[in-house]
Amino acid sequence: RSRRAQVGLWARVAKSAASSGSFSPLFPPQVPLPEIANVSGRNPKMKFEHGAAVAICLVFGPAAALAQQQDLTITVDGMPVVVPSSPPVDIWISREFDQDTRDNSLIVSEDGSSVEVNGNQWKGLTLPGDGIDIVNGTTFELDFSLVEKRDFHSICLMDTPNVTSDDKRCFVMSHTQSGVSQMHYLQKQTAEGETRHYSIPLWMYYTGNVKYLTFILDNDTSDKPTGGKCSYGNIEIKTVPQYDLLIEEPNNGVAESGRALQSETFIESIPTGKQFSYARNQDTREHPLVISADGMEAHLKGNTWRALELPSPLELNYASELSFDFTLHEHVEVHSICFDNDLIGYGESNNKDNLKCCFTVANYPSEAWSWMYHLEPKTQEGETNHYHYHIGTKCRGTMNYLVLVQDIDNGGDRTLGNSTFSNIAVTELPDLIVEINGVDTPIFNHQQYYESTHQDRDSKWMTVSDDGKSITTEGNLWKAMKLPSDSKITITDDTVLEFEVNITEMTEIHSICLDEDRDIDNGSCCFMVSGYQTNELGDQIYQGIEYTYDYNKYQIRLSEFFSGTMEYFAFLNDNDSSDRTTGSATYSNIKVYEATSCLKGTTTNFEFSVPECTAEAFVDKISEQMSVTEGCDGESDPWAELIAFFGVTHRSQVKEKIGEICTSAHISVSLPFDQVTGQEDQFSQEYLDGGTVWNYHVDGLDQEAGRLPLIKSNFAETGVISLPDAHNFHGCELRTAMCCYVASRKAVDMEPEDNSDACYMDFK
Repeated sequence: RSRRAQVGLWARVAKSAASSGSFSPLFPPQVPLPEIANVSGRNPKMKFEHGAAVAICLVFGPAAALAQQQDLTITVDGMPVVVPSSPPVDIWISREFDQDTRDNSLIVSEDGSSVEVNGNQWKGLTLPGDGIDIVNGTTFELDFSLVEKRDFHSICLMDTPNVTSDDKRCFVMSHTQSGVSQMHYLQKQTAEGETRHYSIPLWMYYTGNVKYLTFILDNDTSDKPTGGKCSYGNIEIKTVPQYDLLIEEPNNGVAESGRALQSETFIESIPTGKQFSYARNQDTREHPLVISADGMEAHLKGNTWRALELPSPLELNYASELSFDFTLHEHVEVHSICFDNDLIGYGESNNKDNLKCCFTVANYPSEAWSWMYHLEPKTQEGETNHYHYHIGTKCRGTMNYLVLVQDIDNGGDRTLGNSTFSNIAVTELPDLIVEINGVDTPIFNHQQYYESTHQDRDSKWMTVSDDGKSITTEGNLWKAMKLPSDSKITITDDTVLEFEVNITEMTEIHSICLDEDRDIDNGSCCFMVSGYQTNELGDQIYQGIEYTYDYNKYQIRLSEFFSGTMEYFAFLNDNDSSDRTTGSATYSNIKVYEATSCLKGTTTNFEFSVPECTAEAFVDKISEQMSVTEGCDGESDPWAELIAFFGVTHRSQVKEKIGEICTSAHISVSLPFDQVTGQEDQFSQEYLDGGTVWNYHVDGLDQEAGRLPLIKSNFAETGVISLPDAHNFHGCELRTAMCCYVASRKAVDMEPEDNSDACYMDFK
């Protein structure tokens, strides 16, 4: 019979005997023993000399047992699973080519924990049952030992025996042959004489059911039957928990211009079980993003360009801000965070806009890519930095992916690099709330340049408080914000602008503006409320506007200065000094309303008394009167009432009117200053300038000023003395005077009593 028939007979008898008892092949001593090879393999064969005859005798008995091929034991999700080592399955790329050398066999260790591969082999072991399901988080762990390197050494988990380039399931751990399209070449390759542990995130490459555990030792060299010895041990397939990444986002209600409505933010849970390669030619999939159990941290290891799909689209607009913490454990070429609408990275398209929004926080100097935005300060190895950036100035639109980048190309070892992004939040700058005719109106926080002469050259932005009721300007800036289309302000005779301002650091010009457009040269609608610049003010409205050096409240009747329909609020901090970062002002409680008097024209006559006739006391009494006057229901601002009542422009003019009323109330008991001196007006002016005998006489003034004690006792302590018409009191904002004595009348060398040590007079 032919050798093939004899071998087949041996195999069938051996299989039958193994199932029923034990057997032992015996050969008579007088018959030459044939060379027996691979009796433990899949196809046990006996080699005979040509023309030889042999007698085969089977003797059954427990004393002579032939050991069966040892099965391989692997671990699946913590449980041991026995994988039959026989019969193996041929693995092939094409049916036209026989890749496997059938004379060679996989050899499983006695304890079943490892398998040795020697010589050219493409063999698969059938997984028991229905196979194994590869799901999100499935990781392949094993130890690989290499004795001799050949073309390539690979391990696979496959659903069919066919190795294809369209559905690559094999991982190369050592090779001399590169570029095999059906294989994934792992970053860390094992050298001869080395044992390396591998942890392969299968779910980053494919998911689904697999039925074959495959070992490939491709050896097309002259020692094809025996060369390339290697082994695989401690094989484990496990599912690693994948936690969602949590980021803070604004609610995606839609308002004018497609922006998100101002509202509370919410926490978006981004599944990380599905991670996409961003810029396919850049990403290395061996290291998935690792998310902390609390969902707040994303850890990157090795070369990683990884995208996470957002559960709902993120709308970035002019008010969008990005904040996060970044920790750099091991510095590599580039570390960045990005948002994008697709998975097409820069370099895969000629359209730079494909990379929507990338921000670099650390990079090598040679890798300062111009198509990424660079945040400062750059994080150094071992540091953690917090970043907060107004990304709406750089990128806007619908974003579908959050992308984290850790790039390492040029160093050769793409497993280097270790960093963490944490506490990621996308928020919106608060809207500025302006009360327009009694309605709180949100103004979208899109800050635009307000000028035509390039005054605002710095990337500085105004800060709106969380409640939207105040806005702070710092450093040199000229910025405008557009009113909603249904809230434009049309100036009438009664339109009043009201606001409070606090100057914390004065600079050249502090102004608030209303304008039809963003071109200040088309005519000024700006009120300068503070600043030390006194010339070249252009069209700034400052005459009659009360300056402040710290805090003041303003109410201004706009029709006295300009008319029209206003679409913008603007704020100016003009600083042309060498340090353009200085200067700060906060505007708050901004209101625009129609001011009409509810007291004027009523049939009610009213009068009141005050202990001291000051503007504050007068206004308090007006407020009391409004509370009891029919027609003033709902009106609560006495200053606005007095602006309308007196028909004046702003609060400082109201104070002037109150001063006139107070003066008229005291007129019957007031004493002109020239009656105090008993001299002509010229004497009073000279005296206040430090001249006349009243200042120079030393021995006494009983004769020259004898009337003063009488005026003091009979009038000054209970009446009012009018100010003299002297230049000393012109423009006296504090409305306060101090007498200044430089010597004592009692003795020239004697210190004067009850006087300050400093005295200064500026004569013009």
